[in-house]
Amino acid sequence: MFAAPASVTMNGKPVAFAKLGKPGGWNYEGNTLTTIVPVPVASRASKVIVEVRRATGLTARRPELDGFTG
Repeated sequence: MFAAPASVTMNGKPVAFAKLGKPGGWNYEGNTLTTIVPVPVASRASKVIVEVRRATGLTARRPELDGFTG
Protein backbone atom coordinates (compact mmCIF):
# COMPACT_ATOMS: atom_id res chain seq x y z
CA MET A 1 0.00 0.00 0.00
CA PHE A 2 2.33 2.68 -1.30
CA ALA A 3 0.31 5.76 -0.39
CA ALA A 4 -1.76 4.34 2.47
CA PRO A 5 -1.59 6.24 5.75
CA ALA A 6 0.86 5.19 8.43
CA SER A 7 -1.76 6.12 11.05
CA VAL A 8 -5.12 7.78 11.54
CA THR A 9 -6.37 9.49 14.70
CA MET A 10 -9.69 11.04 15.61
CA ASN A 11 -9.68 13.61 18.41
CA GLY A 12 -6.22 12.35 19.38
CA LYS A 13 -7.23 8.68 19.65
CA PRO A 14 -5.93 6.04 17.23
CA VAL A 15 -8.38 4.69 14.66
CA ALA A 16 -7.73 1.07 13.71
CA PHE A 17 -7.28 -0.07 10.12
CA ALA A 18 -10.16 -2.14 8.71
CA LYS A 19 -10.08 -4.00 5.41
CA LEU A 20 -12.44 -2.70 2.72
CA GLY A 21 -15.99 -3.77 3.43
CA LYS A 22 -15.29 -4.32 7.14
CA PRO A 23 -16.83 -1.86 9.61
CA GLY A 24 -15.15 -0.12 12.49
CA GLY A 25 -12.03 1.59 11.20
CA TRP A 26 -10.37 3.48 8.39
CA ASN A 27 -9.56 1.82 5.10
CA TYR A 28 -7.68 2.59 1.94
CA GLU A 29 -8.73 2.16 -1.68
CA GLY A 30 -5.50 1.76 -3.63
CA ASN A 31 -7.11 2.02 -7.08
CA THR A 32 -8.18 5.61 -6.38
CA LEU A 33 -5.59 6.45 -3.69
CA THR A 34 -8.48 7.24 -1.34
CA THR A 35 -8.39 7.02 2.46
CA ILE A 36 -11.83 6.53 4.01
CA VAL A 37 -12.32 7.47 7.67
CA PRO A 38 -15.81 6.93 9.10
CA VAL A 39 -16.85 9.68 11.50
CA PRO A 40 -19.59 8.92 14.05
CA VAL A 41 -22.81 10.90 13.94
CA ALA A 42 -22.54 13.89 16.26
CA SER A 43 -23.99 17.32 16.83
CA ARG A 44 -22.93 19.92 14.28
CA ALA A 45 -21.59 21.88 17.26
CA SER A 46 -19.16 19.04 18.09
CA LYS A 47 -15.59 19.45 16.96
CA VAL A 48 -13.99 16.41 15.33
CA ILE A 49 -10.31 16.45 14.39
CA VAL A 50 -9.15 13.72 12.03
CA GLU A 51 -5.40 13.42 11.40
CA VAL A 52 -4.04 11.22 8.62
CA ARG A 53 -0.30 10.70 8.77
CA ARG A 54 1.80 9.37 5.93
CA ALA A 55 5.06 7.50 6.22
CA THR A 56 8.21 9.61 6.54
CA GLY A 57 9.77 10.21 3.13
CA LEU A 58 6.59 9.58 1.17
CA THR A 59 6.41 13.21 0.04
CA ALA A 60 9.73 12.77 -1.78
CA ARG A 61 8.11 9.96 -3.82
CA ARG A 62 5.10 12.11 -4.76
CA PRO A 63 6.09 12.35 -8.46
CA GLU A 64 5.46 8.59 -8.76
CA LEU A 65 1.77 9.31 -8.15
CA ASP A 66 1.41 12.06 -10.76
CA GLY A 67 -1.47 11.27 -13.11
CA PHE A 68 -3.31 9.01 -10.65
CA THR A 69 -6.80 9.87 -9.43
CA GLY A 70 -6.96 10.56 -5.70
